[in-house]
Amino acid sequence: MIALLLACSAPEGDLLIAHTNDLHGRVEPEKAPWLDGEPRIGGMRTLSSRLEEHRAAGDVLYLDAGDLLSGTPYAQLERGGATGGAMVDLLGALQADAFAIGNHEYDLGVPNLERLLAHAGTPALSANLEPAPAGSVTSTVIERGGVRVGVIGLTTPHLRRVVSKKGVGETRALDVAPLVRAELERLDPDTDLLVVLSHIGVEDDLRLAEEVDGIDLIVGGHSHTPIKEAKQVGDTWIVQAGSYARSLGEVRIHVADDAISEFSYALTDLVDPGTGSPAVEALVTELESDVQAVWDVPIGSQDETLMSIRGKASPLGTWACDRMREGTGADVGIYNAGGLRAPIYAGEVTRRDLFAVFPFGNQVAVLTLSAQDTRALAGLVGRGDPQATGLSELVIQDGGTYTVATNSYLLDRLAEDLPDADLSRVDVQERTVFELMEAWFLAQPTPAQRPPE
Repeated sequence: MIALLLACSAPEGDLLIAHTNDLHGRVEPEKAPWLDGEPRIGGMRTLSSRLEEHRAAGDVLYLDAGDLLSGTPYAQLERGGATGGAMVDLLGALQADAFAIGNHEYDLGVPNLERLLAHAGTPALSANLEPAPAGSVTSTVIERGGVRVGVIGLTTPHLRRVVSKKGVGETRALDVAPLVRAELERLDPDTDLLVVLSHIGVEDDLRLAEEVDGIDLIVGGHSHTPIKEAKQVGDTWIVQAGSYARSLGEVRIHVADDAISEFSYALTDLVDPGTGSPAVEALVTELESDVQAVWDVPIGSQDETLMSIRGKASPLGTWACDRMREGTGADVGIYNAGGLRAPIYAGEVTRRDLFAVFPFGNQVAVLTLSAQDTRALAGLVGRGDPQATGLSELVIQDGGTYTVATNSYLLDRLAEDLPDADLSRVDVQERTVFELMEAWFLAQPTPAQRPPE
């Protein structure tokens, strides 16, 4: 830590820092085919059970590194006047001590984010947002087990790149290093441990630790990285718990003389269902009832599982591009791999299954491009993301115009990636991508209605 000359010895104590990140609306457990025996993993009841076990044994500080929203219908539930309010209610029931503001907290716009923070009983942290959303703070100091912990929040500096313009508004995320350095200096005299609760990704966490002295621990998020063995840069430890409440990060430390004197770390898969606290049990039961009535409704079936590969072309990407083309009558369909958030599994498909793939509420958009701009788009697609269908077989003739179906988020990205293109001829439709995809499923014949092969 930043050196200080003290007349008396600093407080000393033991502490468990439990942490999650990138929950993305995961409330119920899910299948874990990557684990032996394919157990069900995660969910708020299991997370609560593990936290309660730790609290029964000693002092616990529980932190979440952001991205509560966008992923399942639970993140769409309105409470306290805010869409997504159920997720901050769950953090409250889990007795979270603070959470970082992630980029997906902006998906539904700044006004909704500010309503969300007004409803939250948990401190929402970010030191690098300008303007900062009402209800947020840059940092907080929490006393636990005789140890005063300063916690500084961060949001990815790439905010304007990873959130639609409609969502982020005028907000900018500033460079983190100078702001963290200043906050460390402000907090250090009144704390024994300095933690950065970071939603910037593990590579940027490592860079921050190299650039800024005095950080004891970085609890990370954003990159969905399951760090099984804590990383260390100088005197700074770096951890992250993957995503979707599948695992709980558990940092055990002994603080003495204003520094970490003992450190151990485990990333524990949440596969033991256990029993959550009464508050979590009651809230999850209520939310499950709300979701099941609306979202566990069959809309069709799928013959084979379609998987996505982040940042690359994939079978699910091809399927999504084809549906966009067919649903709009466009020549070309394009889709970003990062916007496909779950597979479509073979078998019955429910509204909830489909929403897991398309959770962002992006609108359908149809561009009309010149031949020159269509060729520029083909060059962009050739890099692997976004993916397209209809483009490779298109005969592009000078003087011709061509229609491209996409989503409103990718439309913003095209404006940056194709700065010389004329994107003014665009129809941004009222319907969302989810609604287009749902309509396609509902229009398909059931297996019983299909003619024999």
